[in-house]
Amino acid sequence: MEKKEIIKRLINFLKGITKRCLIIDTNNTEGMSKLTLNILVKEFTTPLNIAIVSPSEKFFNEIFPTAKDGIKLNTNYSVGIHKISFFIFEKSFVKTPPKDIEILIVHPIDGIKDKDLLKVLEGSKKMKKAILLADSINDVSKTFKKFNVDFFSLKPPEDVSYYDVMKQKLFDIK
Repeated sequence: MEKKEIIKRLINFLKGITKRCLIIDTNNTEGMSKLTLNILVKEFTTPLNIAIVSPSEKFFNEIFPTAKDGIKLNTNYSVGIHKISFFIFEKSFVKTPPKDIEILIVHPIDGIKDKDLLKVLEGSKKMKKAILLADSINDVSKTFKKFNVDFFSLKPPEDVSYYDVMKQKLFDIK
């Protein structure tokens, strides 16, 4: 999939009303996080509350290697008219997710339990969209079925079994 096509698909998802959750299977979760943030900042003229959630602080440093003092967790950063916050996906976050999140980006979902992620998705009532970035197709679960999930893969077709797994996972979601 070319970069223009990826951008178009992301914009269509973010501006659309039928799908609430997008799962992207990619080898480059950092690049997709940056691309998604750029699209949100440049394409949307109404203020958004965006949260980037990760299982570890090291992923934030991968996305923003030039941040002088590192990323401060649970702090709102202003980017244009938007607010971006960073959170570690841990028990306290699952128990009481921020209520004002409109766009949730989870980078990567690898190692995060489906039930915990589901609690966050259900607990954030203002959330309009969730983008889940996965390093592995096996992270896609039928647990997200009720969120009207869209899915696409950016991995090369190297392995026939890979496509068999992907087809099965998509079938499970539908």
